[in-house]
Amino acid sequence: MLQFFRSIRRRLLESGKVKSYVLYAIGEILLVVIGILLALQVNNWNEARKARAIEHEYLLSLREEFKANLKELDNLISLNRQLMEGAKEFLKYTGLNANSLSIEKMGNYKEIQ
Repeated sequence: MLQFFRSIRRRLLESGKVKSYVLYAIGEILLVVIGILLALQVNNWNEARKARAIEHEYLLSLREEFKANLKELDNLISLNRQLMEGAKEFLKYTGLNANSLSIEKMGNYKEIQ
């Protein structure tokens, strides 16, 4: 391919057609610019594809982390309910009315008097 372009350029210069050579040179420059622009476009597309893949991995990781956090929160809620039931059972022996006691009220008690 390069040999083809060299032969055209050499023929134009040898025949003395400067105007034709200048047009040929401009055309060759345009071809190079178009090639560079295409290469940049392909590179940008590839980089965007890589970024989307990384974003997808992050989102999957976040989903798994949220699932683990939800499971841990469910376990903590269950534990707190058990503790609340135990505290109510304990209050039966102290004389306080455990049935009227809510979680919010229970959090307000610092000391049992």
